[in-house]
Amino acid sequence: GAPPPVIMEMDLASLQSVRDFAEQYKGPVDVLVHNAAVLGTGDLIRTQDGFEECLQVNYLSTFLLTSLLLPRLEQSSEARIVHVSAKAHEWGNISIEDLRTRKVLDLDFPKRKMRMMGNLGGSYADSKLAQVL
Repeated sequence: GAPPPVIMEMDLASLQSVRDFAEQYKGPVDVLVHNAAVLGTGDLIRTQDGFEECLQVNYLSTFLLTSLLLPRLEQSSEARIVHVSAKAHEWGNISIEDLRTRKVLDLDFPKRKMRMMGNLGGSYADSKLAQVL
């Protein structure tokens, strides 16, 4: 039979937490599903690492986790990596300059706040666009 599931905490708003998780988890990795996300408020909120919250939680941390677990994934003949995204990527913008200098995908994201859906068209959409690229 299959081994029992392992439940561990990880804070995607902390790159150190992601590194700690990857170091502490010693089991096999057959499937890695990236489904966690934060919608954000539409305001510029920074993580302790200095990145805009949606950028780090929805994109950077999942990229880091995949990189850290990749050697174990490669050991499985059935390895899969699944990224759950959203149609919101169609409303996203990415500014390489803002990413490089300001640690945000598009500094003007608060201007794209939707009346009924809040930040769905702002930094959340930007992070989903980065994910599907």
